[in-house]
This record gives sequence, structure tokens and C-alpha cells, in this order.
Amino acid sequence: MASVLNTPLVDNEICYRCVHPQYYSQAGLSDKAFLPTSADLGFLSVERSAGNTAKDSYDRRIAMGKKVAAVMGVTVGEFGSQLVPVSLDPVYGDDKTEVINQWHCLADFNKVKDPNIVAKALKKIALTRTPEYLP
Repeated sequence: MASVLNTPLVDNEICYRCVHPQYYSQAGLSDKAFLPTSADLGFLSVERSAGNTAKDSYDRRIAMGKKVAAVMGVTVGEFGSQLVPVSLDPVYGDDKTEVINQWHCLADFNKVKDPNIVAKALKKIALTRTPEYLP
């Protein structure tokens, strides 16, 4: 698989958000799927779609022992329309030299006045598409 490490993000690139079952069920998608927790320090973890699929994102998350009910998509530009910039954040292995997830990105909520309002808007945007992947 080709490296995307030095490929810049573009506005129409989809960011995959793996959603925990607590935030996606028959009742629908919760706003909280797009809201960083206090432990996230204002950042929402997503994966870029360049050279990647929603199923790949799902598989990586499951391999980490996480639960995923759906993979939703919001573009870089759509995050930007809510004043949430997305930046590259590759994940390195224990030796800090080997990249183990070149698709990882962070959506930065740190300058957002009301993250709850933004999370609602991102949910609404995500629901304009079908889920990118359902297990």
C-alpha cells in the first residue's frame, strides 16, 4: 500500500469516524459520536480516506480491542465549515520509528466556542450520507 504520509489533506477528502455502539444503535446516531471526551483533550480521532477504506479503519479499530457499530464520514471541508481543522497525526509503534497507522488524523475542537453545537452539526452532516461501513 502506498504511503500517504506526505500527502496533504484536501477539503473533499472524507474522514472516517469509528462510532462506538453506545453512540450508534437502532435509535440512531448520537451527537456524542462527534464530541471529544475530556480524556481526548479537545481532539477527535478520525482516519483519512486517501489510500484507505472505511472497512480498513473499522478493522484497525477492532484489532485494538475497541468496539465499533458504524463508520461514519465527514469531509475535511465539512469539519472546517464548523471551524474544526483536521491535521495529520500518524501513529507510531513502540520504537517511535515505524508508522503503524499513517491514516490517523485529529479534528481539533480546542478553539470551538460550543463543542456540543458543533457535534450536533457534524452529526447532521454525517447523516446526509449512508454510513461508510456497517459491520
